[in-house]
Amino acid sequence: MTALAHAVLAFNLDWNIEIRAILVVGLAVVVLPGSIYMILATNLGTRLGFLIAMAGVFGWMTMRSNANGMPISAPTARTRE
Repeated sequence: MTALAHAVLAFNLDWNIEIRAILVVGLAVVVLPGSIYMILATNLGTRLGFLIAMAGVFGWMTMRSNANGMPISAPTARTRE
């Protein structure tokens, strides 16, 4: 194995923070959702596992969009006394 391949595979990039950050984010984007899908697919089947994983992704995206600036008004219903 060459020294460059060993340095890349071991994340020993001599403090080149841009490359390390790109690799870490790319790995997180691939591994984390993939592991959740793999668990769901083995327990529920491929189709239902995919549907549940995508429902979770879209629910998370909806919550994040509401948290990033969409105003949510307080409930206006009042109780009678």
